[in-house]
Amino acid sequence: MKITRGEGILENFLAEQRYKVVKQVLSNFKNKDRVLDIGCGSYPKFLISLDFKEKFGIDKYDYDFNNYGVNFIKFDLEKNKKLPFEDNFFDVITALALIEHLEENVTKNLFFEVFRILKNNGIFLITTPSKISKPILELFSKLKIVSKEEIEEHKKCYEISEIYKLFELANFKNINVKLFELGFNIIGYGYKLL
Repeated sequence: MKITRGEGILENFLAEQRYKVVKQVLSNFKNKDRVLDIGCGSYPKFLISLDFKEKFGIDKYDYDFNNYGVNFIKFDLEKNKKLPFEDNFFDVITALALIEHLEENVTKNLFFEVFRILKNNGIFLITTPSKISKPILELFSKLKIVSKEEIEEHKKCYEISEIYKLFELANFKNINVKLFELGFNIIGYGYKLL
């Protein structure tokens, strides 16, 4: 079953590795009422695997998740500044392999919006390719090991310090940002602590 829109050989493997790292971070998280995955893609495998009372996914493409127990909302972050949720609504929000597809101003706004809709003591967790991965991903896309379409959609690859700053500017606390997958990806998370 395809996880991403791409057809590359490594796409599903890399997505599975991301999910493992993210689930490890979330394993000690106690509040499990509502989770949102921003940019959830066509098959909500990650959301399905989580043990939350309510699961939400948003993506700019239209998908039918009725059979999976996931509330789906079609939503384009680049056309809408305000996420379609009330304040303090979610315990956990994820954006896995998403922000590299967004313009920098959209990404910055996203962090502020996530802070708004996250409950106190909630966690926001992201993954994104690191800056050093860019030439490797471009080579892999030419070799059809990863999806050329998805790599061409990348607008920015980040440094750890840039991810940290995004969390910090949006007022997140207990921020943790580090490399994983041999340094080719970044995982970052922060908490809303008021």
